[in-house]
Amino acid sequence: MENDFIMDILNNTLQELLDKFRTDGLSDSEIIDKFSEQKIENALSKATEAISSGTVNTLENTMHKRVLEERSNTAQFMAHNNQIWGNAFVASEAMYIIALEAGNDVNAYALTLEKEQYKDIMYRYCVLGGLYGRACQQYLEIIHLVKGGFADGAYARWRSLFEFTTFF
Repeated sequence: MENDFIMDILNNTLQELLDKFRTDGLSDSEIIDKFSEQKIENALSKATEAISSGTVNTLENTMHKRVLEERSNTAQFMAHNNQIWGNAFVASEAMYIIALEAGNDVNAYALTLEKEQYKDIMYRYCVLGGLYGRACQQYLEIIHLVKGGFADGAYARWRSLFEFTTFF
């Protein structure tokens, strides 16, 4: 279909050039000479401009419809994925919530420490708290990638999380 569109534009452009040469009173051999010169390059330039313009117009006219179709396909995929793996997704999200609550509890405990006690662990606490938060973020990214069907991306993030947690 796209090839037909391009061929139609090329044929129309070359036909216009041929008609112009015939209107100018050129013979067939002169027309062949003109085509073999640089006139064909001008015709191809016009065809390229028409193709570019046509492509942009087509994209502008169809982009909303195509994006909505793709969103619909994605929603169908995610619904099907959730039917199959819904319990695993819930368990994974529950683990994430538990991890967040545990982090909040540790943070609340650290804030209740005496100033002298906190001073001794302050730097260690700040570093471990930052690492813990980053690990939770990576875990949530993994959940979202798996839900979206991006198993390879989730596996890559999982490897990154594993490497990250070896520092603990």
